[in-house]
Amino acid sequence: AWEIPVGILNTYKPWAAAMTLSSLAIQRKGYDLRYGIDVAFIAAAHQAKKPVVSLETVEEQVLALTGEGVPDSIGIFYIKSTLHELQLLDSAITMMMKAWKAGDIPLFRQAMDMDSEPTDARDSLMMKELDERVYISRNRKMAETGEGLLAADRSVFIIVGAGHVLWKEEN
Repeated sequence: AWEIPVGILNTYKPWAAAMTLSSLAIQRKGYDLRYGIDVAFIAAAHQAKKPVVSLETVEEQVLALTGEGVPDSIGIFYIKSTLHELQLLDSAITMMMKAWKAGDIPLFRQAMDMDSEPTDARDSLMMKELDERVYISRNRKMAETGEGLLAADRSVFIIVGAGHVLWKEEN
């Protein structure tokens, strides 16, 4: 049991509740976000006094779901699909971690797709819109920023989340 008082989520916007539930699912499996690979590399860079440049800001990440022109239906679809997927999250997270440790890209993609089957034509359209906002358009922007860093005459080390590298579509 998740043991989350439902009333707590009532104060959240739908997209924020969905993100909170996803984070809690990861923590339930025993993974602590404070020990993520990105956190470890950022700490090492700071300790070595190397500059850290973000490919996108936290504000830009949030704007993918809340920015101008984002219909409320996207946030509602996001929480609806997250609630539907809760029963699969434990299995998907276990599979992702196993795939990540083994470097098994097909298994990682399978785990990411495990919970993303739209139930009807409307859900299919909403899924495409959400994917465009959360992954595809952000990936393009991060790639452009990365290209700019690589064009400069200096060495760079770029880290992005696995979901941005191993997406359904190459972008």
